[in-house]
Amino acid sequence: MKLFKLCSTEAYIWSAKVYSGRETTGSKQVSIAENVCIELADTLLNEGRTLFVDNFYTSYQLVVKFLNFRTHVLGTVRHNKEYMSNSVMSCPLKKGEMIAREDKNGIVILKCRDKPLAVTTYNNGKIGIDRSDQIVSYATTIRKSIKWYQKLALHLLVGRTIVNAHTVYQIATNKKILIRQFREILVYEWSNVSSENTVCVFDKIVFDNHRKKTKKVTHHLGIRKNQEGKHIRMCTLCYKKKRQTLTRRSEKKHKKNYSVLFEVPKITPNVFGMF
Repeated sequence: MKLFKLCSTEAYIWSAKVYSGRETTGSKQVSIAENVCIELADTLLNEGRTLFVDNFYTSYQLVVKFLNFRTHVLGTVRHNKEYMSNSVMSCPLKKGEMIAREDKNGIVILKCRDKPLAVTTYNNGKIGIDRSDQIVSYATTIRKSIKWYQKLALHLLVGRTIVNAHTVYQIATNKKILIRQFREILVYEWSNVSSENTVCVFDKIVFDNHRKKTKKVTHHLGIRKNQEGKHIRMCTLCYKKKRQTLTRRSEKKHKKNYSVLFEVPKITPNVFGMF
């Protein structure tokens, strides 16, 4: 599963798109990478912005098209791309040397063996997408599943939206908070626990000592059964232990079937109450 994303330098995910093979919409005369860039940045054109892309998207045609929308493009480019200046791409350079050419449209092609200002600016501008993926991976909710749409739904609902909310919160309040702590605050707010039993602080959860009785909230593992009241799966630990002394056939006669389910507290959630 491939996901195209457009992020700001602060790691805010502006727009995203799932790659689903050959497109039926968009211009058929341009590549998939160009159509993706135009579609994701559609609402940001004609504002004098700068788009940072990697060598998968960068092409001469893409830069010309974005210049018509008053949008600058900065990115690395592959050697086999069309309409690239051969005098620049094939020029051998020593350490510390650089060569550049500018065409009539104002497009500059640069090749260097050092780290000029253009490369530093590109690295600083592209850090947003890497930072966004890094924050999402800290507490990922994606688990092994054959159904790809489950992974996508969890990534968009629990990954992308919370990362965006975390980014906006830090910019608006000018406060730094870990993504794990931010998730904990959201969970307590959505489960309607913090308003009654706890006081949310940015670094920890503090129980209200003024109340004599607090509602005990616990998470525990329960044994899951089917409609007939039988256990669903076989316990893997019991199977491994008995296989050391018993044969495969004899072990199946003495097997124990268990399937564990993570049970959450029975609290009526008020997720959409604030909206």
